[in-house]
Amino acid sequence: MSEKRKKLGKRKIVENWLLMNKDFLHIKAIEREVKIPENTIQKYTKKGKTISTRRITSIHKWMLKLCDLSDKEWFVKHQKCLNITRIEAEINVKNGTLQKFIKYNRSLKKEVSQSLFDWQDDFLNPIYEWKSYNNKSPK
Repeated sequence: MSEKRKKLGKRKIVENWLLMNKDFLHIKAIEREVKIPENTIQKYTKKGKTISTRRITSIHKWMLKLCDLSDKEWFVKHQKCLNITRIEAEINVKNGTLQKFIKYNRSLKKEVSQSLFDWQDDFLNPIYEWKSYNNKSPK
């Protein structure tokens, strides 16, 4: 019974997170990395088609891996799956600033760095909440 509730929670968290962050993600790169058929996520985000439970589980495992790296490593590791230009627009920095940060190991100004990591926290917050909810011990 609780297993069914957990799966429904996982589905809801994955679907909501995909819809909320679709502008900041390269969907095809995620589908390749997660090894699910092409256009699976795109069909969900644009047309509302259901994603199978098996694929939801694969996407969820990938989402949990997003939380495991430090800030700099996170952007380097996941740059293919992120729409860096959209992120730059969201945090109001000059085009190419984050690409230089990732590609050439350039440093960021303090205010840019702060707004970038604030964005990262907002991006990953639903995943952190889900992890903490499911790691609570039963009373």
